[in-house]
Amino acid sequence: MKNLTMHCISLEPKHLGFIKSLGYVPVGLGEKNFSSEWTRDNTGINISQKNKYYGEYTYHYWIWKNYLDKIGKDWIGFCQYRKFWSLKKVDDKNLSIEKLSSVVLKNIPEEFNKYDVILGEPFQFEQKNMKFIKRNFKLILSNPMVLFDKQKINVNFQFDLMHGKNNLKKAIDLLDSENKKDF
Repeated sequence: MKNLTMHCISLEPKHLGFIKSLGYVPVGLGEKNFSSEWTRDNTGINISQKNKYYGEYTYHYWIWKNYLDKIGKDWIGFCQYRKFWSLKKVDDKNLSIEKLSSVVLKNIPEEFNKYDVILGEPFQFEQKNMKFIKRNFKLILSNPMVLFDKQKINVNFQFDLMHGKNNLKKAIDLLDSENKKDF
């Protein structure tokens, strides 16, 4: 029995057939002209105008505000048209579009039901140092050890790097008391 609805995010309408061939819900982000076969983050209660700053998080917000009450106990997942979930390590050197459908996640194993969330492998910060230095020079100057010691990186610092200084704190301040405490 299928217990997962996977939402696949793309900025390109031309990815529709590919995403649907995986059995995933196609989600169109950005300002391009997407057909009615796409779910969009710019309907209902939304923050799609912030997409150029927050990317797929605008859709996560849309799910939270417009969809969560409709899904019952099934799992929901998110992927991007180039990044997919699999239950096993896949050698991407031998992977083709034809083989992809057989390795992507389509169902959640029963043993995962004891968890509330499943996360992928950690993001490797040191692989993209130059990009972060160029975009966040002042922030990195305030804590240059993050370039050499990944123990110095915390969620707040990483969020600042990706989304702007103090935006996580500003977002937390918008939460009601109960959610703020849990967060």
